[in-house]
Amino acid sequence: MKYNKLILLKKEVAPPYSIEPFVLSGYRPKMSYVNCLNSMFTVHNQTLNIWSSILLIGFNIFLVIFFTNKSPDMPFHFQLFFWTQGILRSYCWINSWSFHTFVCHSKNTAQLCLSMDYIGCYLTPFGIGTNLLFIEFYCHINYQIYFILCNAIVICLAIIISTFSIYQTEKYRQIRLLVSITASIPSLIGLLFAIYIVHSGNTPEYYSYLLYAILFELSAGFFYVTMFPEVIYPFYFDIWMNSHSIWHWLNFGFDYMMMALTYNAYLELKESQRCLM
Repeated sequence: MKYNKLILLKKEVAPPYSIEPFVLSGYRPKMSYVNCLNSMFTVHNQTLNIWSSILLIGFNIFLVIFFTNKSPDMPFHFQLFFWTQGILRSYCWINSWSFHTFVCHSKNTAQLCLSMDYIGCYLTPFGIGTNLLFIEFYCHINYQIYFILCNAIVICLAIIISTFSIYQTEKYRQIRLLVSITASIPSLIGLLFAIYIVHSGNTPEYYSYLLYAILFELSAGFFYVTMFPEVIYPFYFDIWMNSHSIWHWLNFGFDYMMMALTYNAYLELKESQRCLM
């Protein structure tokens, strides 16, 4: 199949496993892996999702390099945790790119890529949460281990849940968002404890980055669950800026705010000299 002659399909004749709710046109036909890759450079209803995923992969790697280079004297073990956060978040977007690129290949490929996409999403709070908890409780090793372990257990449960095929159906769209929120709860509880255990009841100024990040993610979650605007205006947003694409773009703000949060937490630890680093 030559992609300068790619014929896009309407929802009624598109491969069933590639269909998005309320997206009525712009679908690719069933195709080989090579042609799926070639289709990245054509316009269809997954083009924006594919390239925003690629940009987010590079953006998260850039954020790690940018923030770690701002502190040339950052110890290796802190750099390791920053890279863990950035790589796991990039891995999330690698899986997103894989799904949006290869969803038209076959049902088995679409299901596998979707499962990996969910796993990548749940590894995000593990990477971010582990880095934050490591920094905030750096001088309180028992709390550090406890909250990081709780974080890991909840993430593992979320990953196990995501492997069930019924979990991937549209019926469970709201449940998927709820599980994502639940996966972040141990880290959020840990940060609340840190206010009292580490910061003597005073909320650090850099926690404002957390508030901004939550606002970005809640906004993204709104578009993901409601499927606005295509649910109101079917057909008009098939190619450009449907709800899933908007969800991707809002994550640029979320990813920046969370990396800025962890970096400022590191600076506070370094400058306060709460304990030897």
